[in-house]
Amino acid sequence: MPNDRFIFVGNQIVIDEELELCSNVKGTVLNPSGNKDLLTKLESSLVQDDFAHEQNLIIKEDGKTLLVAGCAHNGIVKIIDHLRATGNDSPDHGIRGFHLYNRSADKHEDPAIVRLITEYLKNTGSKYYTCHCTGLESYKILKEIMGEKIGYLATGSQLII
Repeated sequence: MPNDRFIFVGNQIVIDEELELCSNVKGTVLNPSGNKDLLTKLESSLVQDDFAHEQNLIIKEDGKTLLVAGCAHNGIVKIIDHLRATGNDSPDHGIRGFHLYNRSADKHEDPAIVRLITEYLKNTGSKYYTCHCTGLESYKILKEIMGEKIGYLATGSQLII
């Protein structure tokens, strides 16, 4: 049903010089294990969700870049790689959940995988803020390795960048 109030985003849309949306992140590098429990309906069947619809907002202001999104079902590593492939640098700051905790199964991501993700993020030089779906066990590993390059946001937190 056509509606001129909606603009559907394929891979990327530049809204203006400060705002950009990208989606359709692909690949299987360091996929969160909890994704296996997340399905979508395709015709009459339930299939593994590819999360191609998930949006990543890039805000550019005063020479800084901020990545904002919800839960990184696609995997934070693939999202950063996707940004780089679409002509963006690593963000100066990133705010999003890392999806390293499967709430329905009450299972944390394998610590070895969390360490691989952490080393990748540390090497980007960015500062990240994560939240709910990262899980506290994974956050402890991230914090131990990344130090001040990672922070945790909870309901009511304020952040000035």
